[in-house]
Amino acid sequence: MAILDSLPGVGITVVVDGEDLHEYQDTHKNDGEETVTSYIEATSGANFAIRIKISKDTIYKGDRLDFGVTIDGEYVDGLSMTKGCLDEIILIEGMPVSQGHLKKMKFSELKTVAEEYSASSGNDERVKTLGSICVTVKHRNTTSFVPRIFAKPAETEKIFSEKDIKGEAMTHSFGDEIEVTEASVAVVTEPVPGLKDIAGTYLFHYRSQAALKKLLIIPRTPSPIPLEDRPEQELSREELAELLRKYKAKAVETALANKKIKRELENGGGDDSRAGKKARLSTASIYLELNDDDTFTQIPVVNKQKEMEVITMD
Repeated sequence: MAILDSLPGVGITVVVDGEDLHEYQDTHKNDGEETVTSYIEATSGANFAIRIKISKDTIYKGDRLDFGVTIDGEYVDGLSMTKGCLDEIILIEGMPVSQGHLKKMKFSELKTVAEEYSASSGNDERVKTLGSICVTVKHRNTTSFVPRIFAKPAETEKIFSEKDIKGEAMTHSFGDEIEVTEASVAVVTEPVPGLKDIAGTYLFHYRSQAALKKLLIIPRTPSPIPLEDRPEQELSREELAELLRKYKAKAVETALANKKIKRELENGGGDDSRAGKKARLSTASIYLELNDDDTFTQIPVVNKQKEMEVITMD
């Protein structure tokens, strides 16, 4: 849960299927006193929501706390809590599109094109906010109430240059429309005199697991140890069979290489060859015998027959 010292009692999380997503910290980044940044793992196609928790320790410096949610730089929804609201948990599940209806948020893969096909490459400010969920909190005072106005999600498909996003970002989209209980009026508020406009910012960078590993936010999967470097007793029957296959293939490759060298020498292709001298290379074969206990034994068979060297005397 993302928590700020400047906003005691307020906690923000991103949830999927009712469970908080694990938050990873970037140890190379230092946040300010009023900002907390974390990384979360996103799965394409999964619906997500923003969970806001207000405990009894929450301090109101005006008569309200206003929460605003933007995703990829796009405003999604807001929430205004009165001073008497304590020990509350609220979910922001999507963008309200009409009275009593909202479209749920979900993670999506980002569609990319090669740089030469992207008219926006290098000039698109939206790239800076891709893959980010931002929740801002403000101390406010109430001024009036007005009829609520509903927005529509952007229908334009997000397509970016591969060079701009560098394979790291994801995006979001809006899925199914659901019925919800929504207030028909909106609250108009103003800043509390003498306070900063934004009291706290909660920033979540969402990435795929592969991207988080690339950024070294989570450990990379270690490379598997080659079969030939592992103790035989730890290998399964299938792994022993695979190791046997590799040894046989290597033995065949070695035998073919020896035959090629032999042929070149017999044809006088070697630099040190002498007229009247012929040599036959002894070739070695390795037989691998699989034992009953799933281990194997190497049995070398050496061909000792060699053609004798003949030297002609004048």
